[in-house]
Amino acid sequence: MASITVCVFWCAAARMLELELEQQTNIKFLVKLGKSGNKIREILVQVDGDNAMKKTAVYKWVKPFYEG
Repeated sequence: MASITVCVFWCAAARMLELELEQQTNIKFLVKLGKSGNKIREILVQVDGDNAMKKTAVYKWVKPFYEG
């Protein structure tokens, strides 16, 4: 039974990392299109709903992508 619990936890953690990487890629793409941080957050919420990055996390990634 413990191995099933570990597998479920690991699978959920792996999905969260995958979603974060996907959103970072989307942020980079949207920055290249000239979208603002607010607009990028709106788009992420439209696409990912409750799983979208929080606003502070979006800005954490927007800044380095804007800077190059």
